[in-house]
Amino acid sequence: MSRRWIWLVVVVIGLFLLLHRSHFGVIVLHYHAINERTGKEGEIAVRPGDFAWHMTYLEKGGYNVIPLKQAVEYLTEGSKLPPKAVVISFDDGYMDNYEKAFPILKNHDYPATVFVATGEIGGVNRWDLDKGFAELRLMDWEQILTLEDQGITVMPHTVHHVDLTTVSQARRKAEITQSKKVLEDRLGREAPYFSYPDSGVNDEVVEEVKKAGFEAAFTSSFGTNMYEKVDPYRIRRMPVKEIHKGFWGRLLFVIELKLCSLYPF
Repeated sequence: MSRRWIWLVVVVIGLFLLLHRSHFGVIVLHYHAINERTGKEGEIAVRPGDFAWHMTYLEKGGYNVIPLKQAVEYLTEGSKLPPKAVVISFDDGYMDNYEKAFPILKNHDYPATVFVATGEIGGVNRWDLDKGFAELRLMDWEQILTLEDQGITVMPHTVHHVDLTTVSQARRKAEITQSKKVLEDRLGREAPYFSYPDSGVNDEVVEEVKKAGFEAAFTSSFGTNMYEKVDPYRIRRMPVKEIHKGFWGRLLFVIELKLCSLYPF
């Protein structure tokens, strides 16, 4: 097939996705850092201007941004969802989530959830430094409590951001249970949802998460989530990263959102 025909197919598929109105289940958007970085850490960062555009698109596109709790209740109990339901989530708890993302979320009155490594709060992203990433500051307890007061929920992401599939059973248990306990003690409420760092999930990890008392857990696997069609301990998310910047990146965000909404991959 010639390159001309390939591009024609891409355009036709893109137009179909843009015009398609179906939306199954609930989509969970998966962000990390929100900043202007251009180094290797830019791979996980979305520029504030692009993040603001994403949020505005959700509003203009008729999407309903719902709290994580409402999405989990739908996935575990089959409770009713609003049309075109979307959840906004962040992993790791970067300071720029507070400084850059929070004001944009507040401007739209959008709820969101930030998953944090409890033993790294107030520090830096130590787990990424040996990968060539620059140091990025993490939120401290003051910022976390402020977010909580403003309707942004904070949930566990292990203690030290480890791939749970690569550590011993004892370490795995400690990373999961202690992160839950720390947040519950500091925030004075239950912390029932968990996010797996580095996509580190297998049957043993899921079993430990269940034993710890979590009601649901989130992966980095692409796709939407439908009642009785997704394991509540392997909830899918749509990754949003540096590639979603500028005109073409924003178009990709729209197309992926449409694609993600068509069927639970």
